[in-house]
Parts: sequence; C-alpha cells; structure tokens
Amino acid sequence: MIIRVSMFKDCNFTILDNPEYFEFENGLWTGKHQPFKTVNVIRNTNFSGLGKIDMSDIAQIEVESKKFEKRKLKEGDIVIERSGGGPKQPVGRVVYFDVKNGDYSFSNFTSRIRVIRQDIFNPKFIFYYLLKFYQAGKTENLQARTTGIRNLDFNNYRQSVEIPILSTPEQCNIVYILSKIQSAIETQEKIIQTATELKKALMQKLFTEGLKGEAQKETEIGLVPKSWEIKTVGDFCDVRSSSILFKDINKIKAQKETPIKVLALKVSDMNLAGNEDDVKSSQIEFYLENEDNNIKKLIPPLALIFPKRGAAISTNKKRITLHYSILDPNLMALLPTNKCNPNFLYLYFQRLDLRTISDKGLIPQLNKKDLMPVLVPMPSVDEQEEVVLTIKRIDAKIHINTDKLKTLQSLFKSMLHHLMTGQIRVKDLKVS
Repeated sequence: MIIRVSMFKDCNFTILDNPEYFEFENGLWTGKHQPFKTVNVIRNTNFSGLGKIDMSDIAQIEVESKKFEKRKLKEGDIVIERSGGGPKQPVGRVVYFDVKNGDYSFSNFTSRIRVIRQDIFNPKFIFYYLLKFYQAGKTENLQARTTGIRNLDFNNYRQSVEIPILSTPEQCNIVYILSKIQSAIETQEKIIQTATELKKALMQKLFTEGLKGEAQKETEIGLVPKSWEIKTVGDFCDVRSSSILFKDINKIKAQKETPIKVLALKVSDMNLAGNEDDVKSSQIEFYLENEDNNIKKLIPPLALIFPKRGAAISTNKKRITLHYSILDPNLMALLPTNKCNPNFLYLYFQRLDLRTISDKGLIPQLNKKDLMPVLVPMPSVDEQEEVVLTIKRIDAKIHINTDKLKTLQSLFKSMLHHLMTGQIRVKDLKVS
C-alpha cells in the first residue's frame, strides 16, 4: 500500500524504501563488549513539537565503539520514533538532526533515515515531508500495539511513503519558508521562557524583600520585610464547597438569561489554563437571574480553587476564577476577606507545592485542615495591590507572546500542509 500525502501533478514520485536515495539504520543502547565509547543519545523523550530535538535532557551512555561507527548522526539525518506513542500520539514522530559537532547516536526505540543522494533530495525537505506524513495521521494504520506499547511497522512505513521528486530550487524554497517560520517560533519560545524565568525570580524577590526597600526580619517562613505580618490562611479565609450539586445544573439552566455567567467546573478543568488565570471550563456555561437565591449558593468570583484529591495535587494544580462557579465534589474554594487581595494570595500559592501540605497516601488528599494553618506573609492591602500589578505586567507580556506563538504554530502547520500537498507551489519563487 503506497500512501501519498501530496497532490503534485507534474512530477515523478519515489518510495522512501528506494536504496538509491535513502539508507536506514536501527538505533543502539548500552554496549556489552569493549571497547566502549561515551556518546550522546537521542531518545523518544527528546522529540519535541514540530520536529525539533529537545537538547536540554540528552542522555550519555557507553556504547560499543564498533556499533557506533555506523550509527553516528550527521547533520541532515532524520531520526524516527519506532516504539512509543500513546492513545493521542501515534508512533512515528520525526526529528531533524542539525547539530554540527559532537558524538551523537540514537536509541534502540528509534531509527535513522539518511539522504544519500543530496543532489536529488534536500534532507530537510524529506524531513518536512515525513513530518507532514505524520501530522496527517498516516502512521496510525502503520502501528501495532503490544503490551500497551505502540510499534511502527517500519518496513511497511518505508514502502508506503511516496515522495515527490521536485526540482532542487523548489525543495530549497519550501525548506526556506518553513525554516523561517520555525525560527520565528523558536524566538517566541525563548522570549516566553525568559519572561517566565523573570517572573519566578521577581516573585521570589517581592515575597522576601517587598517593594519599598525596607529592612527584613527572620520569620517562620524565612526573610520578609519588617512591616509585613505573618498570618495563617485561617485568619483571613474561609474554605467552601458548592452548595449546589452538579445534578441540579439542568434546573438552573432553565432560568432566564442575564449577565450573570456561571461555570460548572470539574477537577479535569484544572489543567485548562487561560488568560488572567481564569478557570476555563470544559463544562457548560449558564446564566442566573440577578435576584435568584441560587447565587448565594455559588462560589463567587476571585475564589482560589484547589483539588481535594488525586493527581491534580501531585501536579500542583490551583486556579483563580473570575466567574460564579459550581464545583464538583473533587474541588474546593478558598475565599479571602477584604483584608487580602485574592490575586496576591494566588501568587503566593503559586510558589507553594501542594504536596508539602496534603495528606500522604496512595491517593493524596487536601482538606480544609491542611489549608487553614498555611503561613502567609501579609503586607498592607495597598502593597499587595502593587505586588499584583507588578507581576501582571510580566503576565501580560507572556500572554501576548503566547498568542503570537500559537499564531506562528498555526501558520507553520498550514504552510506545511499547503506546501507538501502542492496546493501552494514555490518553484519560481526567488529567495536568497
């Protein structure tokens, strides 16, 4: 079965399995027979979005020198995932190796694809074509599942992928366009990473030094400005669950539509981050009459939402909502009084690992008794507001650049699709 992802009508095609153009090599792992050589190894965990190699966590292992000689990666090689994947991520991802120096190989869960006729095929064009092949879902039917692991039928893959033989200038133009977009994506990612690191460092500084440059004092939670008080959460907060049950939602939905928006929140919604740290519900939105008594039973806006049990505690999930809410039984809300800015408290809790205060056990539990004793450094309400505004300026920058990143990622996927299916042709485009 030959699978074609492109619609080029004026060119010939070849299959990936053609030995005239391509060669393949299976990966390796820790050596058994000397002499050994210490090398960097690309693993499945180094496969990141859009075919980039995540170089932040490269493993170093000792491999057999003889085996490494045939498996040393060269600039322009493509590494393909042979085993791995999952329900929402089929096996068959590819990454492009663009490292110029160093000893690198690839693990036994991957294989290398090398273009041996670079006068015919630009290696990065082949990479982009295989990336489009994967993103089009074409590896879904080329994988086998054994004991929960997905394995790519690599022989079938090589024989199935049909590649257009475009002119060298057109291939280079395609590579140029897609590479430029990828470079812009990487720039945005670096900006976001820098801003995120700045926010983390600034929060540490603000919660230990404040904004006024005053002397510090030693407390149970470390150094804080001298004028700040140390209070427990129980001194200025109440913990609540919803008084309205999820089963009553349908009754409430029948109310006349008004400006009072209500979200029905589940613990799974804690994973959905949104602008201004609003809880973005995957559940329904509905509306209440202004004078409806049910309003008194809802969790009000600017409440901090915490998981009560399970994996959301281990992954340190907590959110602040901007709307009236109904919580499922696995969530609870922390309601600050007017002596505490809710956003200030939320910033402080962002720095706190919930696992340090939850009940240990097979299933982590977080209850009112765990939250009430938590110590919080408290400046005046005015200084709390200044701290919040300072951090929000950085958040605004992060949000703007995150939106730009999403736009560029969408542009890349769109251009990859149009260029690799021949819907947009660039053979006559003049680029440097």
